[in-house]
Amino acid sequence: MKLLRPTAFLLLGGLAVAAALPVMDLVFKVDEKTKLTKTFVDDASFSTTDFRMEVDGKEIEAEGMPEISISVSNKTSVTVTDEYVKMAEGRPAVLKRTFDKLSGDSTEKVDLPEGAPGGDQEKETKRESKLEGQTITFTWDAKEEEYTASYPEDNKDGDPELIEDLTEDMDLRGFLPEKSVKEGDSWELTGRVILENVGIPGGDMHIDAEDEEKDEGPSMSAQMLENCEGKGTATFVEEREVDGKKLAVIKITGEVKSNGSMPMKMPEGAPEGERNRKIEVGYECEGELLWDPAANHFVSCELASKLKMTMRMSMEVEAPDGQHTIDQVFEFEGEAKFTASID
Repeated sequence: MKLLRPTAFLLLGGLAVAAALPVMDLVFKVDEKTKLTKTFVDDASFSTTDFRMEVDGKEIEAEGMPEISISVSNKTSVTVTDEYVKMAEGRPAVLKRTFDKLSGDSTEKVDLPEGAPGGDQEKETKRESKLEGQTITFTWDAKEEEYTASYPEDNKDGDPELIEDLTEDMDLRGFLPEKSVKEGDSWELTGRVILENVGIPGGDMHIDAEDEEKDEGPSMSAQMLENCEGKGTATFVEEREVDGKKLAVIKITGEVKSNGSMPMKMPEGAPEGERNRKIEVGYECEGELLWDPAANHFVSCELASKLKMTMRMSMEVEAPDGQHTIDQVFEFEGEAKFTASID
């Protein structure tokens, strides 16, 4: 019995310490008429690890297959100002969003075998959006449990296609727990939340190049969200003092994969047929979110990701012996970094 007493004492002491940890409500709740200016940056770079040709699903085993190396860097920056016109429980009821800056820069390098026609190639692309400078209102429909996006009444020329794939949440609310937590507590994150934030939240803002092919049907980003699989974990690590404020530190980890496809134009001079591009992508991410429990909104977030991507360019062609599918398959690996901050 004497041996049991110290053990029981230590156990009870440990429980007492655990019970003494402060409980915190990490919720989104700002005052009506509050304005917050937020900046999001998505910076990714990746390069080919493999290239192959397939005919009717079978890889071509042929000598002299050209060795093609492609490297891509892609940076997208978004700054918006959100005015919380009217609040509901845990979310805006009416949100007015101004798209202050929407831009992107991409560089694509293609290294071809020595002596190949045209030689190595490099292309730099600037991307922008017609939404820049526009103001959109998101209104919560409690019955349908969804937001509707609309232009101001005095904007008669707004293109409805530009706003149909926008989403309201750029507050990173999906990272929050559903109940009060204490240091060390963890909760599960959905694959959709992870995928939205290894890129940029807010939906498809049409940050495109002028000569970029337009999606027919659902956009690639909309398909990616619809088809995503995976999950993540958020953990309330500690309170940290930053610039005189006590902030909640939330560690985030996750794995997610998704896919999407879109039709493409046939190359000039190619036989008649159909052509499309399919992308499969997977992310492993880790980072942290700083949340202000006094102001009840995020302060900053940074996520670093390892990514793997397969891009399949498929062409359906008619030949004398019937129809065939020709695939160019590129395997990529790389890294991505997502940052978010409130000015």
